[in-house]
Amino acid sequence: MKDKNLRRRWIGIGIVILGFLTLLGIWAIVSAILKSQGNNVLPYPHETFGRAFDLLFVIDAGRTWTNMGWTLARLLIGYGISFVLAALLGTLSGLFPLFRKFMLSWVGLTKIIPTAAITIILIGIFFGPQNRGWVTYIPSTLTMVIALPIIYEGFAKGIVEEDTDVQDAMELDCGKRNLKSVLYVHWPMIRPYIALALATSLGMSMKVTVMSEVLTANSSAALGIGGMITVANQVGTIEDVMAYSWIAVIMMLVLDIPWFVLKARKKKQK
Repeated sequence: MKDKNLRRRWIGIGIVILGFLTLLGIWAIVSAILKSQGNNVLPYPHETFGRAFDLLFVIDAGRTWTNMGWTLARLLIGYGISFVLAALLGTLSGLFPLFRKFMLSWVGLTKIIPTAAITIILIGIFFGPQNRGWVTYIPSTLTMVIALPIIYEGFAKGIVEEDTDVQDAMELDCGKRNLKSVLYVHWPMIRPYIALALATSLGMSMKVTVMSEVLTANSSAALGIGGMITVANQVGTIEDVMAYSWIAVIMMLVLDIPWFVLKARKKKQK
């Protein structure tokens, strides 16, 4: 049985690798077709990966890592604020059904509103020399908008779906709607919900952070990986555009590791 599971796992890994190699092959073919027509808009995969390696470890490595740090800083600022708000609002929604209904429109709006529209509005609000410093933190605001409803639902849903026996026991002991029950019963009980919400929202938040950096790069100092993509596009160095894009992809994949770990654990439990 163990050998069969190991074989199945290796087959799965092989198929994933095959899919990636197929993607690279299609990319190379499209690049070759475009280059044969005199269009250099899409570099070959090896050119992109080579340039990404240079930007990370050889040429302008310090600048690249500094901008990666800016992107992560913006991400963590927005994500940290969203976590605090989501923990507070989600817990209240889980404990008080009427408050949960009140939050329906707020949470629903944050899910459906286009992030690009929010970015444009925020740029308009902070446009001008006196507010220029705030523009650089627009990506943090967008990150907060994206992560907040996901983490909020993790807290709220976790409390709502708690075992009724646990809730009855709390009612008899100290009550389920007080700080003590929240800190020592509710939050420890719903850790799987919170962990899943955090893992799900982190990679998505990273994508939004980079996207909003691209949109705001013309309105502030071009800091962050998204800003570097915009600068490279303005200068006309398409290899750098692709290289910075792949660096952003690598960062997103690293941040998505908790999601893959939780998914694998869930499969084992089944």
